Amino acid sequence: VLVDSLPALGGQAVNSIIGTFCGLFSNGSDGYQFTHGIADDLLGDLGAQENALFYRRGPHTTVVYYDEVALGRWVEKAMLAAGVTVIVGAVMRNVRVAGGVDEAVRLDLDVTVAGGEIDPGHAPTGDAALVWQAGFACREPDDGPIYGTQMLIVENIDESKVPSREELPARMREKAGDYGLLRREGLSFVIPGRGVAAMNMT
Repeated sequence: VLVDSLPALGGQAVNSIIGTFCGLFSNGSDGYQFTHGIADDLLGDLGAQENALFYRRGPHTTVVYYDEVALGRWVEKAMLAAGVTVIVGAVMRNVRVAGGVDEAVRLDLDVTVAGGEIDPGHAPTGDAALVWQAGFACREPDDGPIYGTQMLIVENIDESKVPSREELPARMREKAGDYGLLRREGLSFVIPGRGVAAMNMT
């Protein structure tokens, strides 16, 4: 059984609107694929679908753009084929810790889902929320600001007029002060053929 807090499987690859695979190819304009395993299945299956996969070979690396909906369906089919029962929309309410510092730590989770509570077993994974709920030490800054990232989608763009990788950050540095932005950095990923750009601004 796979329990997930999000409404759809796939984690950030499906839910964060970035739509890019990085690190599958070696550096350089003639990069070759060196990450395999599940990557072979993903590239093969999505590449066989119309407009589900695009490659951008730049001077530094090859970036693979994908359709998030197509990837989400791929993940769902993979879970079904593996015989995994999926429960989405779960809420972690509490974590109980058993075991000392010299023993393996076992985490028991109280998870609430629609219709009641379940026992998800003793092999959880997760992010800092799990560590925090378990009462373990979390690394936090002593002082100074904490910056976040804003992701947004710009639709119906004219791909022939997209600014270069140098022009966009220069424009952000020029205009950020007008909008009260303390950090003036960012980048964009244009999804070829879709008239869409994903913007990542810190």
